[in-house]
Amino acid sequence: MLDAFLELTQDAAFTKSLDGTILSWNAGAEQLYGYASAEVIGRPVTLLFPKGRRDEVDHILRELALGRPVLNHETVRVRRDGRLVYISLRAAPIFDQSGSVSHASVIARDIGQRMTARQLPIETERCLRAFLSLSPRYAVLRDGWGRILHCNQPLADLVGQRPADLVLRCWAETFGDSPEHRAFLESVSRDAVAPTHSERLLLPGGNLSIHWQNVPLHVGGRIVAVASIAAEPSGMPIGGGEAAVAAAILAAESAERGRLADALHDDTVQVLTAALYAVDRARRDSPLPQLMDASAAISEAIDRTRHMMLDLSPTLLGHHGLGAAVQSLCHQSAKRAGLEVSVSVTDQRFPDFVEQLAYRTTREAVINAERHSKATELAVRVEQRDELLLGEVQDNGVGFDPTAVVQRFDAHLHLGLTRTAERLQAVRGDLDIDSRPGAGTRVRFRLPVPSFDAA
Repeated sequence: MLDAFLELTQDAAFTKSLDGTILSWNAGAEQLYGYASAEVIGRPVTLLFPKGRRDEVDHILRELALGRPVLNHETVRVRRDGRLVYISLRAAPIFDQSGSVSHASVIARDIGQRMTARQLPIETERCLRAFLSLSPRYAVLRDGWGRILHCNQPLADLVGQRPADLVLRCWAETFGDSPEHRAFLESVSRDAVAPTHSERLLLPGGNLSIHWQNVPLHVGGRIVAVASIAAEPSGMPIGGGEAAVAAAILAAESAERGRLADALHDDTVQVLTAALYAVDRARRDSPLPQLMDASAAISEAIDRTRHMMLDLSPTLLGHHGLGAAVQSLCHQSAKRAGLEVSVSVTDQRFPDFVEQLAYRTTREAVINAERHSKATELAVRVEQRDELLLGEVQDNGVGFDPTAVVQRFDAHLHLGLTRTAERLQAVRGDLDIDSRPGAGTRVRFRLPVPSFDAA
């Protein structure tokens, strides 16, 4: 009955298992996404997800596994030809005879007519997005409703996000509903966008004034979107020269970590999960000890791969900020090593490269304490003072002689904090290690953060 209904509906409809594998695919889905059913059945649903939105599938599958439907969820998917398609989807759990969720159905509708991005000429839009992405200045493409159609990394850094995470987000919700922004939207509605305008961004660290240069995009004689670029080069907020180059390198490193984490999720974890299901099915027919061992080994491989993904690109860090990520790091460390951990960390958001560097410095110190210090207590503190982010990790363990470690024959195997110190110095920060045998270890770091107007 379900298959018959899905075939009758003109909307895109398909079913999937709880691990995200596509099980059925109707004609509407073929038309919307551009894939024939033979091309997608048996493949992971993340095939349809643009880069930067892969964690969205985990949230949807988690809701469905709990028996909760996902209704009127507006999002973006990618077609077979690489073009984005804006959809509104409904996903519902399907229960078996025992009342357990067995798989899920998804119905999606193209809402592209409501999305300005579909109205823009495709090649022009691609060129424009590429130009804005490459610019060292703050750059954004907004429609007449104030939605972000595209922005570059320097602008996204101001709220600690990736550009893909801001697509279709409301500008006012992300950067504040300032009077200047409302006046800008009014000018778009009147087809009277000025070549330049000033606007305040209402950010967690204070307000930032930007003088924009604007280029309106017309369709049918009406302004449908406006590309804006900061009149003055913004670069990275820490300021020019070598520091800006270093920050750009850190941002590129962060993006590559995210790409590798996505690849592990979409490929390795999916393959391992499919193998685990196959082994478990075989165990039901033939409960051999070897199959039990294989199942346990695959489960461990999946867990290790997921830990590797989180290490490469911590989801909490990108979505909830430095405070949540450090709290989780310390909780996991305390659980593994039996440490008594006290944590005091700011819940303020910072640009992405600042949060990445602060988190990885803190993580390196915490992991070192967990593995080598033989400590029973660990204190972690991260706070902002004026234009500096200050961090400290202190344990009551056995301590060590930092000079002696550097001179050891295997010193090249223990360069985690040394490399971290080099990254901090590249952006005008510093790292200090205070330790001696029998007296514990204290690692402190200082990291400059962007300075905003206090207004």
